Amino acid sequence: MMLKALGGLLGGRSKEHVIDKYTRDLTAVTFTIHELDKRLKRNDEVLMRWQHRLNIYGTTLVVLFAAMAYSNYRSLPVAGLTLLLGLLATLGLSRLLRKVFEYQRRNIVIKLDKARAQHQGTLEDLKKATNFYSTHSLIQRFSSGPLQSEDASTLMDEELKSKYDELQSLQKELAQLRGDSSGKSTNEAREETDRWFDKVLDVLSGGGFAIENNLVPVTCPNCGKTSGCYVVRNTDWTYVCPHCGERHTNSMLPESTTSRSPSTDGKDKNSTT
Repeated sequence: MMLKALGGLLGGRSKEHVIDKYTRDLTAVTFTIHELDKRLKRNDEVLMRWQHRLNIYGTTLVVLFAAMAYSNYRSLPVAGLTLLLGLLATLGLSRLLRKVFEYQRRNIVIKLDKARAQHQGTLEDLKKATNFYSTHSLIQRFSSGPLQSEDASTLMDEELKSKYDELQSLQKELAQLRGDSSGKSTNEAREETDRWFDKVLDVLSGGGFAIENNLVPVTCPNCGKTSGCYVVRNTDWTYVCPHCGERHTNSMLPESTTSRSPSTDGKDKNSTT
C-alpha cells in the first residue's frame, strides 16, 4: 500500500513537472514572439520617420545649395548641376536607408518565424506528453447525446440501423407498388408513387421533411393546363387559371365548421317543428 501511494505521489509530481516545464518554455517563447513583433513594428515606424525627414530636409538643403551656387557663380548651369547632384544624393541616401532597414526587417522576420515554429513544436510536444489527442477523442466520444452522457459510436450505430430499416421498408413498398400498378388507373398509380417519393425524401432528409406540407403543382380542372404555379398541400388557396380564367378555391375547413345557408336552416327549423 505504501509503495502504491508513493508511486501515485511520484506520478503526480512527474505530471506536474511536465506541466511546469512546458509552461516555462511556452512563456519564454511567447515573450520572444511578442518582443520580435514589437521590434518589427518599430523598425517600420523608424524607417518611415527617417524617410519623411530625409525628403523634407534633403530637398530643403538641395534647394539651398542650388541658390548658394547661383549666388556665388551667377550661372544657371552651375545652379542646375548643383540641384541635380543634390537630388541624386538625396535619392541615393534614401535608397541606402531603405536597404539597411529592409536588411534589419528580414533578420527580424527570420527570427520571428523560428520562434513561431518553436512555439508550435512546443505545443505539439505538450499535447503528446499529456495524451491530448487521445483524451480529446475520448471526451468527444463519450459526451454525445442531448445530455452529453452517451457513446457517440453507439448512437451512430443505432441511427444507421434505423435508416437501414427504413430504406429496406421503402424498397419493399416500391416492389409492392410495381406489382399492384397493373390493376390501377394512371392517376391512382401516380398518387401512390408521389407518396412513396415523399417518404423517400423524408428518410433522406433525416425526418425533417414534412410530407403533408410539400409543394404540389396546380392543374386547372376546367382546361387541364398548368401555369407553373405551386401550392402547399393541405392548405387554403385560391387559384385563377391564366389560360381559361376559371377561378378555383381550395378550403381545408371541416364540414362541421362551415356556415350553413339560410334556406337549409329554415328547412331544419320547419322539419323540427
